[in-house]
Amino acid sequence: MTVQIGDRPLVEARGSHPLRHPTIALLHWLKDNTANGRVLPAGTIVTTGSWVGAIPVTAGERVRVHFDAIGEVALDL
Repeated sequence: MTVQIGDRPLVEARGSHPLRHPTIALLHWLKDNTANGRVLPAGTIVTTGSWVGAIPVTAGERVRVHFDAIGEVALDL
């Protein structure tokens, strides 16, 4: 995945999640969100935390995050 903030150097991450096994947290999340008969819609995307740590952003900067298998999102602050 990559993170681009403004005109700063591109931040790249490859390999596994910092938790090593983010599915551990996912199980708790899934149990909580399907309690009492609730159903998650097909195609639900779940995030399990940061792959690159917290990156400070300044007002006016554009943030773009890209995952090869999922796609990309960008926002202007």
